[in-house]
Amino acid sequence: MNLSNVPVKEILAIGAVMATLASFYYSTGYRLDLLEAYADDIDVNAEQVKALREQSISVQARLERIDEKLDEVKDKLDNVELMIKTKKEK
Repeated sequence: MNLSNVPVKEILAIGAVMATLASFYYSTGYRLDLLEAYADDIDVNAEQVKALREQSISVQARLERIDEKLDEVKDKLDNVELMIKTKKEK
């Protein structure tokens, strides 16, 4: 093949296509590495979310116990108030 017979526009077009394909090929490895790094971060985040979920369940159980104790204290305060009222009436 003789390059002197090929028009410059065709050489430029072929070069542009080859450059595009080469850049896509070489950037694919970079993009895959980046996606793998994101996947590793997601795994770490999933573990953190799981730990936070367990903590929230524990906190919820504690809050329920606190709520029960507050109800008991409220009942006792009501009884004390009732006792004070009855003493005042006598």
